[in-house]
Amino acid sequence: MDQKQWKKAFPEPPQSFHRKVEATLASLPQEKEKNIMRIKKRFAIPVIALVAIVALGTGLLGTGKISSMIGSSSSSPTYTQLPTAAELTEDLDFTPTIPQAFENGYTFENGTVGRESGLDENGNVLEKHKSLDCLYKNGGAEIYLNTAKAWSSPHEEDGIVVETYHGMELIYTANTYKFVPADYEMTAQDKDDEASGKYIFSFGTDEIEITEVQGLIWVQEGISYHLFASDSPLTQTDLVTMAKEVIDR
Repeated sequence: MDQKQWKKAFPEPPQSFHRKVEATLASLPQEKEKNIMRIKKRFAIPVIALVAIVALGTGLLGTGKISSMIGSSSSSPTYTQLPTAAELTEDLDFTPTIPQAFENGYTFENGTVGRESGLDENGNVLEKHKSLDCLYKNGGAEIYLNTAKAWSSPHEEDGIVVETYHGMELIYTANTYKFVPADYEMTAQDKDDEASGKYIFSFGTDEIEITEVQGLIWVQEGISYHLFASDSPLTQTDLVTMAKEVIDR
């Protein structure tokens, strides 16, 4: 994969994409209230899960190819203590590597089982997976580790391959997001900012918020991993070091 400037990583989806995501979430059975709650209370996971984790490259659209992903999960954590391998296997149908803590001080806080759906350009569901979002804290700083089965449908991740470690590409992404209310009407300046890549817009928060989101993605033994954080003191090098800790376990 060609390396790209980090500001071009995860090209901005059009406004119609975000509204389609919102409509799809609202239609999920027995999940509507939970998803709305998560968007209001903890925008980092739902917005990133809906856009940043899985807003794939512009060259991926086409029949039988995943071009976007939506995710949903409960507003209450599934685990408040580190789950065992047996629990993960039973609850997820796969067994990801989940550390208790990282050497830089980030410690497991909780984990939430959810589900992810990979969509083609027309919004058709191609695959469904269970997923796990784990929150780690170090004082007031937070970072998430998302895991799920790797998608089998053709697609590729946008971003910069910063290192190949034990044969696995570590893909770094960084973007500036502008989160806005669901009924927000984009201004001419907003449209210019979206077209230029200054901001990636995402709908669903109570107030307008701008945040820097960065992440590191890799696939290990058929499982995808994504470390991601917003407005974080962590650097690209820090994320690579944390990823290697997971890989080496």
